[in-house]
Amino acid sequence: MSPSVAIVVLGAAVRSDGSPSPPLQRRIAYAAEAARAEASAWVFCSGGQGRHGPSEASVMARGLALSVNATRIILDEASTGTLQSVAAAARLARRLSLSHCVVCTDAYHMPRVRHLFHLLGVRADAGPVQRRRAGKLAY
Repeated sequence: MSPSVAIVVLGAAVRSDGSPSPPLQRRIAYAAEAARAEASAWVFCSGGQGRHGPSEASVMARGLALSVNATRIILDEASTGTLQSVAAAARLARRLSLSHCVVCTDAYHMPRVRHLFHLLGVRADAGPVQRRRAGKLAY
């Protein structure tokens, strides 16, 4: 049976040494948690190369390598902003007839991203985010 869900991980900056910035580290952690909860879902890593290489998507894939089978990961290295990433994920969702997407981004970013998915006709649920006080991930 093919997956019916895509976990969409939105990019953030890559440091000059090629490592993920703190926001990108958080989003990778959110995606790993979502991938455990949705064991058959695709994991769509979206983000092109910013000021420093490599691409945000490839840094995400590298960060997920220990917890997510590489055959589940789809890279979008062309998108360079939120709208492009959401549009690319929406195209994927329609092409694969997915039921919905689970979005992995920071809490402040989530309302905008979910609204963009809604405008593009794709259901998008919030993935795990960090609770400020508890420091734990929660949906």
